[in-house]
Amino acid sequence: MTTTPAFRAARAGTIALALLLLAGAALDPSKLVALYSYPGGHRLGSMLVYLPLWLAGFAAGCYVLLQRRGSGFFVTLGVLVLSAMVARFAASLVSVIGAIPAWSTVRFVAWSTGFTGLFVGLLGWPAAIPAWLMLRRETPGPAGKPVPELTVLAAFAGIGGLLLLSRAWWTHSPVGYAFGEGWWFVAPTAEAGVVGGLLGLGAFLAGVHVTAPRLAQGPHRSRAFLGAWMAGVCGGLGLGLAQSVLALFASGPADSLGSDRWVLPATLLRLALGLSYGATIGLVAATALIALPVSLRAPRLAKSPAAAVTTMALFSLLTMPPTAPMPVAATTTADQLPRLSVSAPAIVDDRGSHVLLRGANLDLPLTEDDLQKLAAKGANVARLGISWALLEPTPGVWDTGYLARIREAVDWAEDAGIYTVLNLRQDRAPTGLYATWGRLAGEFAGESAVAGFDLMNEPATGEQPPLTSSLLLGKDYAEAIAAIRAAERAARGFPHLIFFQPSALWSELGFDAAPPPGFSPDPNLVFAPHPAPDSTLVAPERGLALAARMAGRYGSALWIGDWAGDPRRHAAAEDEGLIGGAVRATADPPASRAYPRAAPGRLTSLWSGAERRGLRLSGTGGGGHCDLDVWVPGEERPAVASTGITSIAFREVPGGWRISGCPAGDYRLELV
Repeated sequence: MTTTPAFRAARAGTIALALLLLAGAALDPSKLVALYSYPGGHRLGSMLVYLPLWLAGFAAGCYVLLQRRGSGFFVTLGVLVLSAMVARFAASLVSVIGAIPAWSTVRFVAWSTGFTGLFVGLLGWPAAIPAWLMLRRETPGPAGKPVPELTVLAAFAGIGGLLLLSRAWWTHSPVGYAFGEGWWFVAPTAEAGVVGGLLGLGAFLAGVHVTAPRLAQGPHRSRAFLGAWMAGVCGGLGLGLAQSVLALFASGPADSLGSDRWVLPATLLRLALGLSYGATIGLVAATALIALPVSLRAPRLAKSPAAAVTTMALFSLLTMPPTAPMPVAATTTADQLPRLSVSAPAIVDDRGSHVLLRGANLDLPLTEDDLQKLAAKGANVARLGISWALLEPTPGVWDTGYLARIREAVDWAEDAGIYTVLNLRQDRAPTGLYATWGRLAGEFAGESAVAGFDLMNEPATGEQPPLTSSLLLGKDYAEAIAAIRAAERAARGFPHLIFFQPSALWSELGFDAAPPPGFSPDPNLVFAPHPAPDSTLVAPERGLALAARMAGRYGSALWIGDWAGDPRRHAAAEDEGLIGGAVRATADPPASRAYPRAAPGRLTSLWSGAERRGLRLSGTGGGGHCDLDVWVPGEERPAVASTGITSIAFREVPGGWRISGCPAGDYRLELV
């Protein structure tokens, strides 16, 4: 039986891929570098879709594209990457379809395929070698001709993507923190501005135009389709490369080059999203290409398209306003500890004052003295860890004794002037997550001393990140929030703050795909990641800057739920970001530094000195309300210099002093 070189290459490549998959599964128990690992029993359907589809897609793609003489290694590698992305898309849909509204699911799954493509490109390249070797002896074919009609179709598809996809692809994606504001950010999205949007679209189209002659030539529609699709992937990769090169010249604490290695993961994130964008837009352009009658191709469609494309792109960029966070009205209360809400980017009290929640993580059992000692260090919040196994030792059956201990701790904290953030630990799979949070919220629905509910402590990444660590985690959070709000309404309470975290990988590396922005419309969300204290990839200052940017994508406030490492660096970063947080150990120096517990209007700057009694703050929007509340540690009565603040008073309390005053307009205060 006579076989063609393309057939032999496809066969060799498919066998090599199958062997590489088996070797990875057998030799890599860590699942870090294996091309595929079994995700778990209830994901069997995903496996049965992913592996056969990938193998079949790679074989078919090789057979179609490698028929052109002289096709090289990178064409084969491109087929491997694209077939893996398509297989991952199909398998992910099988896993989650029906769990989330269809359009959100399809969009996210398409977005996430770039991570699979990048992973396969970096680690799966050996599977492309046998197919390439089979073709090395073939005489190279003639150079391909430009395919301008594909470039034009890709441009129109890119404009359509700008309208439908771009906001959720980069800045408002689960890794939106990797894309900042500035001339160095180029992408087909309104958030990049007109110039950045056009440059981003141009970078993508340049990649399509350059690679199309090599890929999208041939007499067969299947080759034209697959080659055009791959040209789109190449264009997306080129866009990611352009973004990464320009980012080398970025400025600002989140983007500039520093002593850490953030440039490496940031580059990988940009390349991954470029791949998925290229695959998505390329699919549309390739479909349009083969559907287009031959008579309408190059001679007509490609004739002077630049003006029309540029005009449409400009119109799209100019008519897509960036998203704005939803405002929240404060609720008046006479409680000792005022109710808190979010007025992004700040946590505010019932008078609208900017509140900094600073304190420590605590676990039961506690004593009243523990809370009094914490208050004497200046803390105004305790993040209280709740054991799921102790609260609900049997599914559906609560331990009322343990619940009473939680309530007792909340009461002790309130007596000490400390808010409590209730946090469920991850010591049991959240099969009853929604019901548990609903009941717990109902118990404390009217308690203003409970600042809010931290939904889950460092949730695991799951079996198929980012599908599990982002999309499905966001779904779980949304359901838990709905249960909490229903319980608060039923108990005639009020909406508390909702603290939510990305997966545990953020705590280990300093970044990860977080729940998608828009996972919940609730206005009282607080993004509460745990920075990685020992990460060499993300320095503490950059970590907080990235977290603040992500909070902005959510339209939420930012609060650091658990931090450790160098206390002075972290305290300085907290001051710079005008945020609060909970330290892992109560004896760390920042727990006893001077800071404003509440400031009318909004804080605009804050600095606290390493000597603990150093403090400079400024704010704006003070309406004359006497709500300024500043903590200063130490026995000696502090002295201050101020502008815009009247009726300054000093009150000695255990461990230090509380300074109050009545700011109006712009104001500042400094310890002298």
